Amino acid sequence: MKESFVFSRNPVAAHDDKVTFVSGDIVHFVSELKNKPGKTIWLVGGGEVNSLMLQNDLIDEIILTIVPMVLGEGIPLFASGKLNKALKLTDTKTYANGMVQLTYNRAT
Repeated sequence: MKESFVFSRNPVAAHDDKVTFVSGDIVHFVSELKNKPGKTIWLVGGGEVNSLMLQNDLIDEIILTIVPMVLGEGIPLFASGKLNKALKLTDTKTYANGMVQLTYNRAT
């Protein structure tokens, strides 16, 4: 079973055997997690978490999936602010349902 972590601004009193809730310094937490042996860390987050991880060089790869549906509104992928990171397109996939998946790595 894969370990799962949920980041929250508030300490979570709930207990779940399948999820660890993290409300402290998430940059430190993810840095420590990356230093442990293991496989890929998969981050699914909102714009603030994504920006924070990218600003602190904790994201090595970004996989964007474009779904052919116009929503009109939504949650931004990254929070507003000064964030400039160069990325390199490393893979593309197209699907019969019209979805497109783009994989980017940090540019060196």
